[in-house]
Amino acid sequence: MGLPSVTYSIVCAECSGSFNTPYADKKYCSVRCKGKFKHRQSRDREKEFICTWCKTAFWTKQAGGQIPKYCGFECKSQGIRSKLKPKPPKPPLAEKVCIGCEKPFTPRHGNQKCCAVNCRQLLKPKACAKCGGPFQPRMRRQIYCSNRCRISTGGSIYFVLANQTQRLKVGISGQLDTRIDHMRRAAFDDLTVLGVIPGDYELEQAIHAEIEPYNIHHEFFDYRADAVKELVERYLYPIETLNEVSSAATACSPLALRATSDLVLI
Repeated sequence: MGLPSVTYSIVCAECSGSFNTPYADKKYCSVRCKGKFKHRQSRDREKEFICTWCKTAFWTKQAGGQIPKYCGFECKSQGIRSKLKPKPPKPPLAEKVCIGCEKPFTPRHGNQKCCAVNCRQLLKPKACAKCGGPFQPRMRRQIYCSNRCRISTGGSIYFVLANQTQRLKVGISGQLDTRIDHMRRAAFDDLTVLGVIPGDYELEQAIHAEIEPYNIHHEFFDYRADAVKELVERYLYPIETLNEVSSAATACSPLALRATSDLVLI
């Protein structure tokens, strides 16, 4: 399909020059003239406004029916900040006594206990309430040298079974509900809490040694072995009496001891 045989002589709307074209509705002789015309037409739509902040006149287009208030970003930032309500000053924190040097100081935040980092090392050595050995406490109320000594005074040995892999975890914790919650959030397999008994590290190590041939990894054992099942039946209380057992174990929650199938194994 060729061009129309009729040609038209048109005057360019920008440069006023005459040019021939086969299209009757063409207005510009070139793309350059079209761009100049559009730019000038856009510039003609600009109006004069007064900046709300610096009170100087500026020219800009009115977009969307909204009247421009500021001549630039800096004036806009200053104007917005002037409308914000100042935050009330925080009340000063009460003075505390440093647990290291025992001198009064003003803390920077509510949890600060020492006036300086070096004051943590100024706490006097103590004797562990369990083993009697000397240790450097990290806080004034610390009475045990390690987590092992703390749990040995009143812990809970738990038996947790992974339903899919049939792996049995035998561990000890001083805060059983927190430990079970961490296991639930940590990994892959559905868990069932078979039960719990009060005990210490010595009893836990004795249980581990008894089923050592069936150890898979650290505290995990193969529950498919008959010897492991017999040990569980021998040590554990029935699941109906777990609430009675929890009253004898320190820091145990009956909510965490009940059997559940929505836990996830580490």
